[in-house]
Amino acid sequence: MNISHNWLSEFVDIKSSPEQLSDALNMMGIEVEAVHDRRRIYDNFVVAKVLSKIKHPKADKLSVCQVFDGETERTVVCGAANVDAEQTIVFAKPGAIVPNGGFEISARVLRGVESNGMICSKSELLLEETSDGIWILDSGLEIGQPIGTALGLADVIYEISITPNRADALSHLGIARVIAAYENKKWSLNKVVVSESARPIDVAVDIRNTDDCARYMARVARNVRMGPSPAWMQRRLEAVGLRPRNVVVDITNYVLMECGHPLHAFDLATVEGNRIVVEHARSQEQYTTLDGKDRVLDEKSLMICDPAKRLAIAGVMGGENSSIKDSTTDVLIESAWFAPSSIRRTARRLGISSDASYRFERGTDINALPWALDRAAQLMHELAGAELDQGVVDAYPRPIERRQMTLRFARVSTILGFALDREFILELLRRLDFSIVTETENEVLLEAPSYRVDVSEEIYVIEEIAILMNYDAIPMVTEAEVSLIDTSLPVAFREPALKRSMRHSLATLGWHEIVSQNQVDPHTEKVCHGDGVELANPLGEDLSIMRSSMLGSVARIVAHNLRQGTRSIRLFEFGKTFHRASDESQASLIVSEREELILAACGAAQETEWYAREREVDFYDIKGAVESVAQEYHIPLSFEASDHPLLSARQLRVVTNGVSVGVLGEVAKSICRHYDVDKSIYVALLDASVFAGAGADMQKFKSVSAFPVMERDIAFAVETTVHSGTIKDIIVQTGSAILQGVRVFDVFEHSSVGQGKKSVAFRLHFSSDERTLRDEEVDADVQRIIAAVTQQTGAALRQ
Repeated sequence: MNISHNWLSEFVDIKSSPEQLSDALNMMGIEVEAVHDRRRIYDNFVVAKVLSKIKHPKADKLSVCQVFDGETERTVVCGAANVDAEQTIVFAKPGAIVPNGGFEISARVLRGVESNGMICSKSELLLEETSDGIWILDSGLEIGQPIGTALGLADVIYEISITPNRADALSHLGIARVIAAYENKKWSLNKVVVSESARPIDVAVDIRNTDDCARYMARVARNVRMGPSPAWMQRRLEAVGLRPRNVVVDITNYVLMECGHPLHAFDLATVEGNRIVVEHARSQEQYTTLDGKDRVLDEKSLMICDPAKRLAIAGVMGGENSSIKDSTTDVLIESAWFAPSSIRRTARRLGISSDASYRFERGTDINALPWALDRAAQLMHELAGAELDQGVVDAYPRPIERRQMTLRFARVSTILGFALDREFILELLRRLDFSIVTETENEVLLEAPSYRVDVSEEIYVIEEIAILMNYDAIPMVTEAEVSLIDTSLPVAFREPALKRSMRHSLATLGWHEIVSQNQVDPHTEKVCHGDGVELANPLGEDLSIMRSSMLGSVARIVAHNLRQGTRSIRLFEFGKTFHRASDESQASLIVSEREELILAACGAAQETEWYAREREVDFYDIKGAVESVAQEYHIPLSFEASDHPLLSARQLRVVTNGVSVGVLGEVAKSICRHYDVDKSIYVALLDASVFAGAGADMQKFKSVSAFPVMERDIAFAVETTVHSGTIKDIIVQTGSAILQGVRVFDVFEHSSVGQGKKSVAFRLHFSSDERTLRDEEVDADVQRIIAAVTQQTGAALRQ
């Protein structure tokens, strides 16, 4: 969409340069794709007059004209068929740079006649794509005046891209409101005064589906003088990319670009009984639209009708049978609100994308209808001499109330990661046109402006606050990061900060982050033993299930990388999984959402070097990666036996603070075969929120002991079903304060140990910060440990 700087200035006082304004819009979420500064491109282009025209002596298709540019009479050779004497034209003086060609105008000899300038068409000035001839201007313009001033072309055009949620920004008024909020200024609308005749309006409106058409307003303009719209209006429409048609259509388009609400004009003579009926079409009904095409409708297509026939496809396109023609004298002006879902469905089914449907399907402001209608009526009176019937029809059976939502001040600080002053938040809300219904010390009940149809919940209000205060103003180190060591701050700050930091740490360790789709195909979900949630309206079968496990998505990526020749794969992702939960009280499906962290490794753990052989990734690589992250973030870990169906026998449950946070191990061979992977894939599947939030709030450090360390090695013969972690826990719990560390250094199974038994050896580290230890006290500690292990596990000490 194109936006005119001059037009914007009518709604808000703009002091910023185009570059500054472009930056401000980008910061406010309105993407400026290009800025076309037309204030300089029309230098040396002036309003001029053709004094005479004669045929070129050596070329049948060329004319030799005498042109007066306000200062000098010049001879100009022109090839346009429509050039003639006494015309007021746009003249490019020598030195001018033609916008659509980039070449400079200079004196040139054309077939023996010297030409000193050029008579211009609109296309040469970049005002339309193609032109049939030169641009003939209004004869009342001052000769010699620069066209930038005379024609209003000294403008800056912003080419902007609007996201689907920002329907409020699809007009000059909408962009002006954005600028006013950013610069803390007031915005204003043109004051509309409707001069009505004594004749009362005689139009009836019958809305038969108030869900799809909540409001329908109409005015009647009589004795309209059909013809072209004024030059200033045409230039504004052309500046934003619209082709002028006639005064009535141009006015509706002008109001659309001005305030963002679509209007439609009907030839009143074609409306049977002056009665409008809003209803759905019949299945397979045919209707011819303005573009001359026959459209096949269905029973969900909303139509504007009279008692005898269809007049238009509501909010999408008008019909041939009710269009404005040169013979039209009386006009019915429609200003209505249509449900976005209804318009979106109809427009897509019929393959129509009009300026009206583009806005209706994103959501329009139902409270903007009266102003848009009166503005169009005012312009028809002023520009086309229309006589306006007294009164307005306003069918609004079920008024729609503005959305209300509660905003908690503490929640704003929690989401943004730093504290914001309460009064500052309230000031930002006022700049965003939110109304304050009720207010307490901790929260405020807000009413969203009716034009912000996208704002319905607290989180959206917080996003608007963040945008308006400027994301660049958010501190580089927020309370979220500080809270990693400051236990006085809210716990909610820790998880996002830890996850960001974990991403960096994993990347530093050589792991590559990936982002996969939350949706998968049914077969992938079945392979992963899941019961994912089916989407009601998927983009396709490949994306029809909300996944219950991330393993399928990541396994597909591993397989793709192996096929591309990647030898060593180490991937991680923070992603969402979705799980069913039935609510018997409501007899409905409830879907829970969980954020998970997956690590996946496959292929070479270490490639061949001169000092070492190549080694494949194994179980201990994935276990070591989880332990490394846990150690860095002070997350206490222990491991237990696991029987996860997606993993092979080589797997462990990951436990922190007594809570299971996931599993790790080798992916089941059946899943590897499904993805044609002939190597072992090792993964860790972790509950990201619990895992990341389990880190210690405050780490305490102490100086290294100045006294020597004493070590003791002990080995136990134990049943193979007893885990070394169980023995280690017993050792730690039994040892006294002088036991500073325990490490497994040897595990093996052999007939010499015993059938069904294994040998587990531990190295114990003893030291004190206060003195040198004596052998007898260390030996006493070791004996207590041996006794506890043998008693609780049935182990035997190996000599």
